[in-house]
Amino acid sequence: GKIVRTSSDADADATPTLRRCHRLTHIHTTHSLTPLANMPAELTYFNLRGVAEGARLLYAAAGKSGEFTDNRIPVDVSKFSEGVAVAAPQFAEGREAGTFKMNMNRIPILVVDGATIGQSSAIERYIARQLGMYGSTDVEGALIDMIAEHIKDISKSYQDEKKKGPEAAATWLKDSLPEWLGKLEATLGSEGFAVGNKMSWADIKLFQFMREYFDDKESVATAEATVPKVSAIVKAVESCEGVKLYLETRPATPF
Repeated sequence: GKIVRTSSDADADATPTLRRCHRLTHIHTTHSLTPLANMPAELTYFNLRGVAEGARLLYAAAGKSGEFTDNRIPVDVSKFSEGVAVAAPQFAEGREAGTFKMNMNRIPILVVDGATIGQSSAIERYIARQLGMYGSTDVEGALIDMIAEHIKDISKSYQDEKKKGPEAAATWLKDSLPEWLGKLEATLGSEGFAVGNKMSWADIKLFQFMREYFDDKESVATAEATVPKVSAIVKAVESCEGVKLYLETRPATPF
């Protein structure tokens, strides 16, 4: 179903810390391509975290969860083996109707002012620009993209090892993750954020990677202890009141 919080609800919930978080992140930058959308955006994905969670976290970090519709399609993951029409009939109907054609009949999609955007990274970049979380200059925007690509490379390295079996994955987490994070640490800014002097998409990507990507939390925590910049950024994101509120109230899902 659709989860909608009004802007007035968000403002009423705001604490001084949350307002500081708003000021930190909700700065419409000079290199943004368009003004904020006239109509609330509508994000459509399964009722799962999956590849739509980055978009939801961006809105949460900016204190703007009330300014988009989180359209969660019901899904029974235990029935995926029986086909999507059984596991998620609402999605199957939408696909048949062409609702998801802009993402090649997949989800997520983001509908903004009548336009439909597919691909999770394109959606996240659009939202980050709209919320002032894509850097203050084009160079900062490129550095944010760079960090997102670094995280993607690390993720691929892990997935390649994971395919070899649990033992290979465990060895990667113990030996390779600290090495990768050390390299990533060297690319991060010096002002408490991944890039520049305010929270950006790069900080959200880093938080999501460190807190939600891996099942072996203990090994990740051990690796995180070796990279103070990474750790500080992750803790800054999770302490942001908008993110805290979202994490406490989001639906419980298997992944």
